[in-house]
Amino acid sequence: MVIVFCVWGAIVYQIARAISSGKGESIENVSNEINERIKSVSFVYTNDTRDPFQYVHIGHRDTSKISRQKTPSWIPPPMKLTGILSAGKKKTVMLEGQTGTVYFLHEGDTLNGIKILKIENKHVSYLFTKKKAIWTIDQP
Repeated sequence: MVIVFCVWGAIVYQIARAISSGKGESIENVSNEINERIKSVSFVYTNDTRDPFQYVHIGHRDTSKISRQKTPSWIPPPMKLTGILSAGKKKTVMLEGQTGTVYFLHEGDTLNGIKILKIENKHVSYLFTKKKAIWTIDQP
């Protein structure tokens, strides 16, 4: 606490000394000096570097290859149906992810873009990337 008072005392002393000496420069003199310094600074642009914002034209693009390419077919979700649990009328789906994590979902639930539409006894219908599909339980 004593150090804080000493620092503030030194600041107040310096301000009082500057005011009492009368040697302070006026704001106009300081602003004129700053303007002169700004005018003296100049920048010379050399055109030896590429403009990073300029469009680089590589050449004509062959669009015939693009039109002949097939659109990728629908890819099923990275999940596996491992079981269907029934408790009366309520059914639960067991899904296994790529890492081995097991998820329990009901009709209408959504997981990673997979929406469970209908749960039957041996298969489950779902919606993934705007396409309906069916999972069937693998029988041993």
